[in-house]
Amino acid sequence: MSQPTPSFVTQVQRPDNNQNQAATNNNTQRTATTDTVTRSKNTAEDDDEDGCCACFFGSKKKSSPQPQNNNNNKPQQTVANNNGTPVISKIAIPSDREQIGVNSPRGVDARPKSVKPSNSKISLLGPQLKGREGRKCLVLDLDETLVHSSFQPVDKYDFLIPVEIEGNVYQVYVAKRPHVDEFLKRMGEVYEVVIFTASLSKYADPVLDLLDIHKVIDYRLFREHCTCLNDIYVKDMSIMGRPIESVFIIDNSPHAYSLQPENAFPCTSWFDDYEDNELLEFVPILQQIANPAVKNIITELDRLKLNGCGKVDSFSQYTSDETSEDST
Repeated sequence: MSQPTPSFVTQVQRPDNNQNQAATNNNTQRTATTDTVTRSKNTAEDDDEDGCCACFFGSKKKSSPQPQNNNNNKPQQTVANNNGTPVISKIAIPSDREQIGVNSPRGVDARPKSVKPSNSKISLLGPQLKGREGRKCLVLDLDETLVHSSFQPVDKYDFLIPVEIEGNVYQVYVAKRPHVDEFLKRMGEVYEVVIFTASLSKYADPVLDLLDIHKVIDYRLFREHCTCLNDIYVKDMSIMGRPIESVFIIDNSPHAYSLQPENAFPCTSWFDDYEDNELLEFVPILQQIANPAVKNIITELDRLKLNGCGKVDSFSQYTSDETSEDST
């Protein structure tokens, strides 16, 4: 019997023109072609019994990856893929990656646990780190915003991450979005940078260890830090522990920022377009927003017509249609 597809990554679906056309007249197709980080709560619970939650990898159904033999987990040396790109073939994953609620400021050492407040004043982040005091907080999504990951071998990739699920090791091929290194470097110069992903930490943490070459990521938030709203993983900016007018998120999925679309800076989903320049094009705009003269991110994004309100309005219309049809 084949192994179930591990589901520690939450991704949007790759657009498909034929499916998009059919989606307008078919609720099932419409659901399949909508950018989503959603997971059915019941399905997630069922999957959790197998040690993982479901993920989405594109419009075409992927075959379940075969787990590698776990008898030999000895780290290997850096190698190169067919295109000569250096690839880390094995990464040692510390045992603390299995723990829930890892907030990881700057690398793998001295990892404080995430804040688990006992009252209503929730704060996902700790204090701003030294040198970051007073900066605006830029929250970045991971999958399809900064990288794209796949269980299937691909021609171009930057990291090969082994993730262990119930004694089986699955290889995840991770490709970096063009200009992501420069983008993170420039953002780290003017913002407090936080990664907030709906993926599990056992996948996202080793990816971020390799991605953060400039050591600019101050905090990391994972699936357990999301708010489940109508069976959707939502990233709530109001509980970040930062003034709401000084925090915003860049994410490719309107679902993720549906609670505060006015605090969102939408981006397109990235899969494998190596001519993509979007992150580089964002830099001057984001530097402008980071200027201390800008006192309120919400009003500035609205002034620039760059917030996510329009996208969330479209999403709300879609979910309203679904609810109405379900009630008939």
